[in-house]
Amino acid sequence: MNKIRIVVADDNIDFADMLAEYLNSQPEFEVIGIANDGNEAYDLIKELIPDVAIIDVVMPHIDGLGVLEKLMFTNIHPKPIYIMLSSIGHDSTTQKSFILGADYYMAKPIDVSIVAKRIKLLFNSISKYSKSDNTGNNHDNEVIISEYIHDLGITLYPKGYLYVRDAIDMTIRDMNIIDSITKNVYPELAKRYKTMPSSVERSIRKAISEAWENGNAKMINLFKYKPSNSEFVAKVADELRYILYKK
Repeated sequence: MNKIRIVVADDNIDFADMLAEYLNSQPEFEVIGIANDGNEAYDLIKELIPDVAIIDVVMPHIDGLGVLEKLMFTNIHPKPIYIMLSSIGHDSTTQKSFILGADYYMAKPIDVSIVAKRIKLLFNSISKYSKSDNTGNNHDNEVIISEYIHDLGITLYPKGYLYVRDAIDMTIRDMNIIDSITKNVYPELAKRYKTMPSSVERSIRKAISEAWENGNAKMINLFKYKPSNSEFVAKVADELRYILYKK
């Protein structure tokens, strides 16, 4: 059986070593690298491409969110499962982690055996999802969508960014879904992120409005006038569908 290859990144050297030792004692895991700062974490993940990267939010040089942001625009295939650890319990930190591509968030202090259980659960569930995905390289698609909407002025941190990205991804997969954005897209995203459809709609509208009002040149050239949510998602999905399927 192939072992799950893991990189551990935590500035607490004792904790990182303890976690690595415990994971290595389990027959299904192999820790292939340990980093104690953000720069080292990014380099190790990029070079080794582990199955799972466990990343502490608070690290020197680049924090865990900064590592995720760099990885988001780095061509890594297949995309590792990113598990964030943090003693900071702010909702905004958790939200930013997910916006930047984290798959799971765990608050410290934490039992290393619980980390092992979460790795197995995430690895099994995400692997099954990836195998059933018929659109090709999902991480590459995500990177291309993220870069495109970032160039349009949709910034990384407001809630709307995540909803815009996923709405476009859904529309690329099924262009007919955008014909009923209120009935199909908003409820699905609300279910996915445990919020209300009206909150999804408002957040997307705010993200688009801010990009437009900031005078983003690419946005203005593409639309000529401020688009509605459905106009924005449909147009960008159409543009990106050609790019993605041309790859």
